[in-house]
Amino acid sequence: QFSRTGGFAGIKLQWEVDLDTSPRPIARAVQRLVENSKFFELPAECRQPRPDQFQYLVAVEHEGRRHQVRADESALPENLRPLVERLLELARQQSGGAA
Repeated sequence: QFSRTGGFAGIKLQWEVDLDTSPRPIARAVQRLVENSKFFELPAECRQPRPDQFQYLVAVEHEGRRHQVRADESALPENLRPLVERLLELARQQSGGAA
């Protein structure tokens, strides 16, 4: 699961996907980014609130484990940034390029 909220306009963008049923190239790329980010080792909250910034929520279920990370744009861990950028791109594609 992925969502982006906040920002100046306050437009919410969200995307949910099952990688088992996704096209193989997308599933592999997202899985690789999850692994490279060491997602399951990240703290659940990465907060540094500032006006008009985005907030991200990424939740992953894998092999019976579930973890979610809620991060403000200014506190987004560097190793999580590539995953968030790819999920944002995929969410935009699904919503027809809006947001």
